Amino acid sequence: MIDHPLRAITRMLVVFSAAPALLAAAGLAAGGRPDWAMGVALGWAAGSLNAGLLALRVSRLTARSSVVGFLFSAASRFTLVGLIAIGSYRVVGAHPVGFAIGIACVLVMNVPASLIWSMRSEAAA
Repeated sequence: MIDHPLRAITRMLVVFSAAPALLAAAGLAAGGRPDWAMGVALGWAAGSLNAGLLALRVSRLTARSSVVGFLFSAASRFTLVGLIAIGSYRVVGAHPVGFAIGIACVLVMNVPASLIWSMRSEAAA
């Protein structure tokens, strides 16, 4: 039995989303779009950080948690992702569309990671 299933799901999500993000970044770099490739890599990193922070927040939920605390946590995570996006555009020159592609890789890979995890749980039961 897995002691920390939320941590395991998040790790699986990050690993699964790395493959399409890496392929997209490599394809864009080979196609002469290094700024888009950098955006994909940084978007994937920001999306993975967001997933990790969300898992950390969910794992700390207690009976004393409030709606205000949850909303503050969500707002601060999305603010952090926004700051990373602006910083990567301004400082590194990463393309915003590439950044969106990187985040989309993390979001889209939620589906297979969740399906695999749910099948794994049913098989273990």
